Amino acid sequence: DDMSTKKVTINEQSAFLEAAQCKRPPNGLWIGGEKYTITQTTDETLGDQDVKVVFANRPKKGLYIIPTTTQVVLAMYDEEKGSSQNAGNCKK
Repeated sequence: DDMSTKKVTINEQSAFLEAAQCKRPPNGLWIGGEKYTITQTTDETLGDQDVKVVFANRPKKGLYIIPTTTQVVLAMYDEEKGSSQNAGNCKK
């Protein structure tokens, strides 16, 4: 790798859907023009349904992606917008 840079086109929707399928998007997970690092995927029970939960973060921000049988939920937090916005409260 010669540490050069190249321009790539980012399709946030495609990357989001890949992440919702517990895959790592090849150019990273970009939401709202910001790149997030997928750091954790866990199995959770919501009501009577078992789901995969994807956690991704960046400095002072983070998000959870929770795919269900009928939709995909995106929950985001930004610590700079208040002390109640953090990973723990975002997951509730």
